[in-house]
This record gives sequence, structure tokens and C-alpha cells, in this order.
Amino acid sequence: MRSMINQIQIEDYRNKRIYIHYRRECEIKIDELKDNFNKISIEIEKITKEKELWQQEQAANLSTYTVKPSRCFNSIYDDDDDDEESTIPLNEIIS
Repeated sequence: MRSMINQIQIEDYRNKRIYIHYRRECEIKIDELKDNFNKISIEIEKITKEKELWQQEQAANLSTYTVKPSRCFNSIYDDDDDDEESTIPLNEIIS
């Protein structure tokens, strides 16, 4: 009977040690996952800010863009090496 009780106690002790070891491994893994999650969150936040900045720059570039043709050029010279030179008015190209 005593030997059976001792056997149960030994088994119980082993089970507790296994549980403690397993629990430590789980806590370590949870800490690793939390750390990875925090790193990913920081990276996503950084990318989001970069994207917002890029969009603001693009919006600023668009606000300085004009659709009106430049007044410097009234026509385009087309030299297609066919002995006949021609000039194409810009208003024909744009319309």
C-alpha cells in the first residue's frame, strides 16, 4: 500500500513538473508573439504614415498642375524625314 502511495506521489510530482515546464514554454511563446505583434503594429503604423505623406505630396503636386497648354509653344514641328516639312497647330492636337 505504501509503495502504491509513493508511486502516486512520484507520478503526481512528475506531472506537476511537466505542467510547470509546459507552462513556462507557453509563456515564452506568448511573449514572443506579443513582441512580434508589437513590431508588426509599429511597421504598419510607419507604412501608413509614409502612405499618407506620399498622398499629401501627390495632392500638392496635383494642385500645382495645370491642364492649360503652355503659352510658350504655338505649334509642334514634325520632322519625319520625308522631304516635306510640316507644322501642326497645337489647337488641332488638343481638341
